[in-house]
Amino acid sequence: MSQAGFPPTTPIRNSHDDIATESAAFRKQALLIIRRNTTVKLVEPPSCSSASTIIFIGRNSRGNWVAQEQNGRYGGLFVNRAQAFKYALFENGRHPETIVELSREIELDMGGKLAASDRIAGARRVA
Repeated sequence: MSQAGFPPTTPIRNSHDDIATESAAFRKQALLIIRRNTTVKLVEPPSCSSASTIIFIGRNSRGNWVAQEQNGRYGGLFVNRAQAFKYALFENGRHPETIVELSREIELDMGGKLAASDRIAGARRVA
């Protein structure tokens, strides 16, 4: 037996070892907490499925403004151009480059695709 009454096979622990062990355990626990608390903000996408969807804006035969997606999936009648444009931006996820203003009349048709002539003749990009 040694002077302190401990058998010679018992290891003597250093306070530095305890601090290093506690510090490593604390870091590991902190990393787990950080990883666990990381949240992802989920935002509902607009009703269109693609940013490349074209939206046509123009006036109908009664003078109302029309905004309609190229395949007729969504659209609406508006009292002024600004509101039609605002609606189009909302629906397409804020992509003004996909909005086309028609110089000829366009009628709101929620039953299907717009006529091919409406897509080509008199079209100009707004953005």
